Amino acid sequence: MSRSVDPLVVGRVIGDVIDMFAPSVDMAVVYTSRKVSNGCQMKPSATNEAPTVHVTGNNGDNNFFTLIMTDPDAPSPSEPSLREWVHWIVTDIPGNSSTTTSVIRQSVAGQGSKRAREPASSAKQPNVERKKKGPAASTTDKELPSAADQGAAKPRTSGKEVVPYVGPCPPIGIHRYIFVLFKQPTGKPLLVTAPSVRNNFNTRTFAVEHGLGFPVAATYFNAAKEPGSRRR
Repeated sequence: MSRSVDPLVVGRVIGDVIDMFAPSVDMAVVYTSRKVSNGCQMKPSATNEAPTVHVTGNNGDNNFFTLIMTDPDAPSPSEPSLREWVHWIVTDIPGNSSTTTSVIRQSVAGQGSKRAREPASSAKQPNVERKKKGPAASTTDKELPSAADQGAAKPRTSGKEVVPYVGPCPPIGIHRYIFVLFKQPTGKPLLVTAPSVRNNFNTRTFAVEHGLGFPVAATYFNAAKEPGSRRR
């Protein structure tokens, strides 16, 4: 990514999600063969699978990084009452001055490669999903799986997947999907408990609670609901 934060200011990423920072590492987010660039338009159908994320450190020592992907525009950009909706958290991503590390596309116990239906309502979301018949309910109000629930299926990543990836599925308007990278303190594994729900996550609060400081890299893309197939 470019080391300039100007596109992040223009896109209100700085302000809505994170504070002003000085980029210090390079991060490339790639969906199949397309690299995410700040403010680019992506189709939700092209982001169904988790991307490959390349992190190139430039600090001269071994580091670990934490990656967060969130949507600050849920359920609607005009009324983001569920800001932020967290799509992915990966911790303990290794990186150093001579290595490019990839967070590999993967699927975890059926959770990792699904698009989640983002809420169309701004009503308060319960912490525990009630059992329903018919199609699966939104993962927005579903409890995230614990390590025990995931069982033997481990994420095939270069880090620890704390919150499984779910792809964008914006119900209305154009949403921003933001990747924020933090350098972990002391270069040691980070002890993190996954949030019980995805809605109303706060990247700043998460960073403060885990001593992550300011981001070291960030990028984002835009996505809108894709039109359904037309009847003839």
